[in-house]
Amino acid sequence: MTDIKDNLTQLLLRIFKPLVRILLRHGVSYKAAAEVLKWSYVDTAHKEFGINNKKANKSRVAVITGLTWIDVKNLIDNDLVSMDSKPEAFHRASRVLSGWVSDEDYLEQGKPVVIQLYSKDSHNNISFESLVEKYSGGATIRSILDDLIENKAVERIGADKVKLIRSHYISSSSKSEKFAIDVMAESVSDVINTISHNIQASEDDLYMQRIVQQVDLPVKHVPLVKTFIRERSQNLVDEVDNFITVLSQQDTDSEDQKIDRLGLGLYYFQEAKNRTNLQNSEKNYEKE
Repeated sequence: MTDIKDNLTQLLLRIFKPLVRILLRHGVSYKAAAEVLKWSYVDTAHKEFGINNKKANKSRVAVITGLTWIDVKNLIDNDLVSMDSKPEAFHRASRVLSGWVSDEDYLEQGKPVVIQLYSKDSHNNISFESLVEKYSGGATIRSILDDLIENKAVERIGADKVKLIRSHYISSSSKSEKFAIDVMAESVSDVINTISHNIQASEDDLYMQRIVQQVDLPVKHVPLVKTFIRERSQNLVDEVDNFITVLSQQDTDSEDQKIDRLGLGLYYFQEAKNRTNLQNSEKNYEKE
């Protein structure tokens, strides 16, 4: 048990340090962060650590979290932290792009066609307007169009047509740092939830979780590796996205049991003792 606790302490350090860097950059104090952590302990214990599949009562939550009964009562009764922040713009815009490259109505010989911005009549309903209505989940045409143009995923052709440039939405091109933080929150949460599931799951119920890394790679190879990973990963993401979208379109029965969401997340990582020197070396090699 001691070894596990030591490992968990190291886990907290590795998670907290990059997170604290972001919190300090935006003026979030230790006290404010500690309150959120306290709420997380109480909320998780209350909802997931009860007995006989029931929510834990306040006394049990106090015992297993080490907090006072009064603290537990205040946090449960007042629900002090909101969990509603989600990068909806990303999901909606991404769904529109997925529909454009997978829906046969918007393809010609398997390739996305240039479409009218608005539907001209009921007999010719293939347009960006109908695409947004079908896949965005209720977003306005203008908001999706502006978002995708800024993301360089689509472009206007003349006054009344739209052309697909890229089939995937790049979150790093978002309009605000708040949006990027929303995406980060969801991505980090997904990774940790996947690992948590796999720790307890049986062999036939494991979630996909892989990592590949190399140490002491010469700096001159880094740009090549980054390009290779970006291209191969994007192809995989597009393939998975299209596969899931097609399945979703086939089963439209509202009575079918649904899950909240599923998917695949990919990310590139890179560490160096001297990041500035590494970045400068990369730039030099890319110029050659």
